[in-house]
Amino acid sequence: MGTKDFVGMPLSVSNTLTYDQKELYKFLKKWFTDRGYSLKEKDYTEKILADGKKLYHFNWSNGKWIDEMTKSIIDVEFKAEVENVTIETHDGKKKTAQMGPVIVTFVSYFDRDPTTEWNMLKKDPYKTLFREVWDKMLSRGKWERRKSALEKDLEVIMSNLKTYLKVHRYD
Repeated sequence: MGTKDFVGMPLSVSNTLTYDQKELYKFLKKWFTDRGYSLKEKDYTEKILADGKKLYHFNWSNGKWIDEMTKSIIDVEFKAEVENVTIETHDGKKKTAQMGPVIVTFVSYFDRDPTTEWNMLKKDPYKTLFREVWDKMLSRGKWERRKSALEKDLEVIMSNLKTYLKVHRYD
């Protein structure tokens, strides 16, 4: 694992609503894949709690290669503690939906050297030093553009998710 350069603090979107869990999951997955991110699901849990509610929890690590030495990553943590309810759609059909609080947290960062090619090795200890000099001195303007592009992606996913939760609610 390479060096992680975090871009800002973790950001969250939360809402309490009636929604369709499968549609929300598909929306998030499609958003990242449409923008060239490779999705890696680290954890997915569906659990029935003691009070009859259902807990949905998953962690994703969405990465996009910037160049051969750097990957931009947006980690997603999704939590929802919901109960199943039956609703009637606008065309009169019955449908099962979920009602309860949803919290989605995003963490964005750059993984420099995800292949561990540039880490400290006994046979070639100057590789890490060369990489740091390259990043800090020679490609400074490139890093600012990369950082603003990652911040823009984070801003857009948060905005799109907020809009999705407003539009695709059933209450």
